[in-house]
Amino acid sequence: MALHKADLRPIWVVFCAFVYNLTLGSAYCFSNIAPYVASFMRQENARPIRHRDMSYVYIAAMTGIGCTLYLGGKLEHALGPRLSAVVGGLLMSMSVFFSHLTVDRFEWFILTQGLLYGIGNGIAFPAALSCAIRWIPHRKGLVSGIVTAGIGLSPLIIGPLQTLLVNPKNKPPTYEPFESSLPQEKYYDDREILANVPRLFQFQAAFMFSVQFVTALFLVNPPPSRTDIDVELQLKKMHSDDAESRSLSPAQLIRSRAFWILWGVFAFSAVMVSFIASFWKLVGQEAGLADHVLGLQGSVVLSVGSVVGRLLWGQLHDLMGFRKTMGLLLPLAAVLLFLWTSVSVWLGAPAFLGMLGLLYLCVGGTFALFPPIVATAFGARHFGSNYGVMYSARVVSTLLFGLLIRYEALLPSTERLAQAAAGCATMAWFLLFVFKPPLLGNGRASLLSQIRRASLRSNNST
Repeated sequence: MALHKADLRPIWVVFCAFVYNLTLGSAYCFSNIAPYVASFMRQENARPIRHRDMSYVYIAAMTGIGCTLYLGGKLEHALGPRLSAVVGGLLMSMSVFFSHLTVDRFEWFILTQGLLYGIGNGIAFPAALSCAIRWIPHRKGLVSGIVTAGIGLSPLIIGPLQTLLVNPKNKPPTYEPFESSLPQEKYYDDREILANVPRLFQFQAAFMFSVQFVTALFLVNPPPSRTDIDVELQLKKMHSDDAESRSLSPAQLIRSRAFWILWGVFAFSAVMVSFIASFWKLVGQEAGLADHVLGLQGSVVLSVGSVVGRLLWGQLHDLMGFRKTMGLLLPLAAVLLFLWTSVSVWLGAPAFLGMLGLLYLCVGGTFALFPPIVATAFGARHFGSNYGVMYSARVVSTLLFGLLIRYEALLPSTERLAQAAAGCATMAWFLLFVFKPPLLGNGRASLLSQIRRASLRSNNST
């Protein structure tokens, strides 16, 4: 049985989309260099910048991503995945490059490494994922899991490179600006380390755009085969008034009750994700774990958990559907969050790392499950734009989470904040009971996949 060269193209496109997303995952590597950036600002600008202030860079980046995902989807639809991936990647890499000029100015750094970086990331994201889903439309969950796994794997690849460039001798922070009665925070004051901080952004920008440009060259839409054209004609003739032959535009999407329920599920689950991503290291420190355990073992556990979670939950989505899969994920996350801080204190490092891995299994799942349900429930034609509208839920939840952090009196401890995040996961779970997806696009994808498989069997038998 001969394997035709064309049969490998979907696999190659999905692989290139995965590698492209490795660079987009650099957004989740910023916590690795935040201590160096805060230390650099304290030394160069003589401002009392603290570690917690770096969270505003993350919030600005998430805001930029959420506000431009819709634009990225429209751009991908108009220009195609290759060109839109290059444009988004260029904007993103340029913002990182210019951060070497603003790294000593807190507000300007939030603009370049935060907001502008997020804008480029948001424009770039729909291109690779939309393109990959078009090549294998009958396995949306698995494809989404593989492509977004690149984002989850990024801390394991980009993170060590960042540390190697800034702190190659692995020196610990030694400068303690506060007295014993004030926060126990340490900063770097080694001139050799601090001198490497601006150069890091120059190298990272060059590395990211090189990877983005090469992989974007292979992000092309599948050619319309004779089979696809025949199926389209049949669908238009036989199902012109059937919901399965249509795809909702963004304007139609926001008038859909199902969309707003799903938006609520996304928003509440995003609060859970924001807490885990922002506070996992603090939970470990409060449990008495050493810095080297958190820096090395913790990073490995969360990256592996995120990647495995995207693949596992994406595969379960294809087998069981969104509601059943998300119905398993959210209660698991809620229970883990409710117990995480206390169990970590009682049982130490093994319990903390084990629960961290399970929590990031859930975090990875949330990123893998929402893209396919948007494509399946509301149609694949406007997927990029529709997912951008859906992603606005994360922007809102991130801003609200930032307010909770700012006003510590509302949630005075990490344990209370974790319990609030568990409550949000529970609210998302309740919303699933009233979510009824329109199931737009399933009929077309199913029919196309059946005909393609029959065609392949026929070709391979000859």
